[in-house]
Amino acid sequence: MTKKYTLMQILYWAMFSSVYAFANSFLSSRGFNSTLIGTVMALSALFSVLLQPLTARLIEVYKKITVKNSLIASMLLVLLNALLISYFDDKILVSIFFIILITGLLNAQTYMYTFIFQYINKGENVNFGIARGMGSAAFAISSYFYGLLGSKIGFEFIPICATILSLFVIFVIMSFKDIKKETLNNETEIKANFLEFFNKYKRFCYVLLGMIFIFFTHTVINTFMRNILESLGRGAEEVGIGFMIAAVVELPVMFYIVKLNKKFGYSKLLKISAIAFLTKITITYVTILTGNITLFYIAQITQFAGYAIYVPVSVYYTNHIMEEKDRIKGQAYMAVSATIGSILGNLIGGKIIEIYSLNSMILASLIATIIGAVILMLNLEDK
Repeated sequence: MTKKYTLMQILYWAMFSSVYAFANSFLSSRGFNSTLIGTVMALSALFSVLLQPLTARLIEVYKKITVKNSLIASMLLVLLNALLISYFDDKILVSIFFIILITGLLNAQTYMYTFIFQYINKGENVNFGIARGMGSAAFAISSYFYGLLGSKIGFEFIPICATILSLFVIFVIMSFKDIKKETLNNETEIKANFLEFFNKYKRFCYVLLGMIFIFFTHTVINTFMRNILESLGRGAEEVGIGFMIAAVVELPVMFYIVKLNKKFGYSKLLKISAIAFLTKITITYVTILTGNITLFYIAQITQFAGYAIYVPVSVYYTNHIMEEKDRIKGQAYMAVSATIGSILGNLIGGKIIEIYSLNSMILASLIATIIGAVILMLNLEDK
């Protein structure tokens, strides 16, 4: 099953790189400015925030709605709207299609992790770290390729690429055996809301708050990487290199994440991750001040201790501290916190660039990361 899930991760992250990592480049080629791009990405994240808990609730309550078929439905949204974007040039239509596409993409990302942990919790032997690490490798190679190709011929190939890859992802998901599930019969469980969840898992919810601040910054760097590099006199090819470096350095950590978990524990690793996110934005700020492209690439290298740790460990951490009945909801809320950070990063980041400057946006991101890291440090717990 590890091989099958690895293939699923490779295809998904190669597709993710095309439409998400190069969203700025593609939409810019269609005449979108920074504010409009930020708005499109923010709305995508907003709808994803609304969709993810709703999907979790439907999975909990209705027997016919499973993680597997909700994942397939999300990927169908990606496929259909990527196809539509290829055929339409109107900005309003492209914006709508792109928002729906990214909404489906982010929803799929959340439930791709929940999906495999259902099998792991049932006793299947799946090396999550290796599979996710190969996803990062696919992201790295495809990012470099897309950046190189885009600098030569433009970015109109992006939606076509996303259409083909999303179709393959759907085929792989369908090949997994179905897991028998039970619906919730207890009416009080069905009516559980976020307030009850908060009272039960207060410190976890504060961790979610910290992640909002941290992912504000993570999103700003990724969405506006093109703007950062253009301020250094660089372009699309360097964007691809930047994403490639970040993805490549993730590989060793993700391959050995199970061993790292055993040695350090989930809480300590997430603290290390928060420090790495802070280090990355600090170096990026110095990059902007000095105009040194080498520092930018060094900042991308810190991904090995930041995002590379966060992605698998946050899933393990949530799975570890939650009761079994709360795990799907907990994973959804963890994803929602990152998505809210993305909304704020895209909206506020784009506005700060338009009204003030790129330097101001990076400084605001640095402050946000400090706040997020402090909140995380104070609330992460070992169970």
